[in-house]
Amino acid sequence: MICPLCKSSKIKEFIEYKEVVYHTCEICELIFMDKKFHVSNEKEKSRYEKHQNNELTDGYKAFLYKIVDKIKIYSKASENGLDFGSGPYPMMENLLAKENLKCESYDPYFNSKKLNESYDFIVLNEVAEHFNNPYVEFDLIFKKLLKKNGFCYIQTGIYTENIDFKGWHYKNDLTHVCFYRHKTIDIICDTYNLKMVENTNNVIVLQRK
Repeated sequence: MICPLCKSSKIKEFIEYKEVVYHTCEICELIFMDKKFHVSNEKEKSRYEKHQNNELTDGYKAFLYKIVDKIKIYSKASENGLDFGSGPYPMMENLLAKENLKCESYDPYFNSKKLNESYDFIVLNEVAEHFNNPYVEFDLIFKKLLKKNGFCYIQTGIYTENIDFKGWHYKNDLTHVCFYRHKTIDIICDTYNLKMVENTNNVIVLQRK
């Protein structure tokens, strides 16, 4: 077994919860679900279709604006963005349009298309935890899709040692298969020559050098 992010073979079992086994990498500290417990593509898509993110409630709007507010700081109206893993509805694209920011939506299940161009900024809003092969996805994002000096905005639950994993709500969604720690983000930065701009409240801003 190797780490799906850094390809290290230094893997150990992290925890077993309700018969689902999670491993952790001793190098990058990624926590990841054993692949034999991954749900099928059909079940994964069905799960996303049930997400109640087609209506902009006050709570959901506040959640999305945690990233929108960061984009407004670092990105410009003349730039082109990509919401990578947008889900069934282009909510981020629509919100950014209201802020005069251009952003396309892409989702492998609901808005699949060839990604042949590069972007000034990329949004990963509650997406990185769904990556079955984060090495592949991050390679695509940081080596092909994100322009030099471009920004990547990530919102995901960051695991820290004061969190009881068994009681952590974030792992209850079985489409969440990867969990990142602060060291994991540092390793990603080192691997792809990224600058850490911000990392607070589960919102991470990275810039490609």
